Amino acid sequence: MPWRFPRPVLACGAQLKNTFCVARGDQAFLSQHIGDLESYETLRLFTESVERFCRLFGVRPEVVAHDLHPEYLSTAYARDRTGVDLVAVQHHHAHIASCLAEHGHGGPVIGVAFDGLGLGDDGTLWGGELLVADLLSYRRAGHLEAVPMPGGAAAVRQPWRMAAAWLDRLHGDALPDLAVAARHREQWPVVAGMARSGLNAPLTSSAGRLFDAVAAIAGVRDVIGYEGQAAAELEARVDPGERGGVPGAGDRG
Repeated sequence: MPWRFPRPVLACGAQLKNTFCVARGDQAFLSQHIGDLESYETLRLFTESVERFCRLFGVRPEVVAHDLHPEYLSTAYARDRTGVDLVAVQHHHAHIASCLAEHGHGGPVIGVAFDGLGLGDDGTLWGGELLVADLLSYRRAGHLEAVPMPGGAAAVRQPWRMAAAWLDRLHGDALPDLAVAARHREQWPVVAGMARSGLNAPLTSSAGRLFDAVAAIAGVRDVIGYEGQAAAELEARVDPGERGGVPGAGDRG
């Protein structure tokens, strides 16, 4: 690294597609891909790998960085450590800071983080962010419009719910005759009502959830079997020759 770490560091990473990092002096050592910390097996691999890396590279962490989200297992692991200083890091600032570190740039930069979900410092779920950031700090300069996620995690597994949230936001009761609404006609009023009321419908500015909504509206994917499936299948349908724009795009600021 072009900078020295004042104290030994362990950075625990996030919940999904986890990797961690230990650092000392001017060196940072990234772990192998651990995976999603959603089972005992992967959590055990994570904890054993952290201890192995610390022994191998002679790092006794004095500072432990973790994701801002309090329910991530990597965050719980960090908070269980004693005799260390904890640093909570906003998920999308971490994305941008990691790019800065990779290229030896201290910033500030205008960083674009289009992602799934990460807890923001306002308590909503971010994921379509424009951050003016350096390695240590950031300012949220812009973001996609925040819409409800009807059913919370269920909206991740069922992209048509995000379609309902976006369409209800845009059209209200004057919903156009769309196939996605017809396919879910029995549940649609309940899910749209959930979005309007905000009950079990946390707000998100996530680009991933917007891609999910478009995939469902376009008839690509209503329910997913793995993370990012709807967006990946939508991308596969893209016409590389298309050069047109969307009339009025950006009018809402």
